Formats: sequence, C-alpha cells, structure tokens
Amino acid sequence: MTFDTYRPLLDKFLSLLKEEMGERLVGIALYGSLARNQVKLDSDVDLLLVGKGDREDVEGGYRRARDALEETPEYEALVEEGVWPSLSPFIVTEGYLRRNTPWLFLEIQDHGLIFYDPEGFLAWKIGQVRERMRELGTRKVMLPDGSWYWDVKPDWKPGEVFEL
Repeated sequence: MTFDTYRPLLDKFLSLLKEEMGERLVGIALYGSLARNQVKLDSDVDLLLVGKGDREDVEGGYRRARDALEETPEYEALVEEGVWPSLSPFIVTEGYLRRNTPWLFLEIQDHGLIFYDPEGFLAWKIGQVRERMRELGTRKVMLPDGSWYWDVKPDWKPGEVFEL
C-alpha cells in the first residue's frame, strides 16, 4: 500500500474540513509511515492539523469532519480492502506554532508531506525549523535496524538550555 491508496480518503477529509472550518483551516501535514510510503494495513494516518482561533474550536471542526468521513464511500472503499483508516491528529493553532516549535517538527521537516497550506504557513514553519536545526548542528542518526534518533545539539553541555 502507498500514499495513493489513501489519497481519495484524504482528499475527502480535506473537503469535509474545509466545510467545517472554512478559512480557519490553516494547514495539514502528513508524517509517519504514510508520508514515508511505508504504510501497512494496520498503520494509522498521522497528521498535523493547524487552525486559527481557539484550540477547542479547531478540535471540534476536526471531530465533526472525522465523524462525517466515516460515512463516506471513500472510507467504505478502504474498509472493503481490509484497511481500517484511523486518523491520529496532532492539533495546534496557528498562534501556538508562531510562538512554539513542537519536537514533532523534526519528523515533519524530514519526511512530512504538506497536504494543505494555502497561505504557505506550514512551509514557512518548516523552513524556520530547518534553519534552527542548521544553527544547532542537528543531525539524524540512523541505526542498523532502520530506526533513528535526532542528535539535536551535538555540542550540548549539561545544564545548557536551548529551544528548537
């Protein structure tokens, strides 16, 4: 299975989110196994959802769109193929991301896919993260089993505080 298997479902989900949230929907990025094209039958769909305004309103828009998605032909088509699409959202507001950088952005800048970003906000944030990673000397360390970890600040000293 590949990203293309999920594309009709994701397109429908985006349509439902736009209906629910309108211009309050800032962006969506996919990450995890789907973005790396390593999806399996039991994989979830990891996504970053960014909205404007109050976080509770953004979460409400997501829930309504997700519930509606489960009643669509796109969802049913995957279920018929033995896939139970499970969305795993990380929901934040635009304001929060202007002030903070969740560690999740290490993964998103590495292998994430921007799925919706009409004003370029996610592209801007990812560029900001990559620049900060360059400043810190961040590197991705690959392990023999294919897993990895991030050495965010290789010259870090005990007691030193830094932000991504």
